[in-house]
Amino acid sequence: MGWRDALLRLHNGGWNADDIDKACATVHDACDEGKCEGIEVGDLTLTQLRSVLHVGLDEHVLRSLQTIAALRRCQDHDAEELRRALYDLDAFAYDFGDD
Repeated sequence: MGWRDALLRLHNGGWNADDIDKACATVHDACDEGKCEGIEVGDLTLTQLRSVLHVGLDEHVLRSLQTIAALRRCQDHDAEELRRALYDLDAFAYDFGDD
């Protein structure tokens, strides 16, 4: 799944940019110095994601969050586009949903 599809899935599920940022920060903290220290975000299992986020979210939502969290760590063109999309999530959803 690409980051655009992941972000649109979260937006359509009622997530806003603050919720997404908070979930990404929680996942990053867990991988940096928490219960999943040393594990890359993209390598977390569904069980680990549920444990870190303290939720019983659907697999597709968890994978979407994982995709976004992993990209947030990057310093490339896609990561910059993601940051812009999160800045105005409604505009992104409108534009991307029209494709």
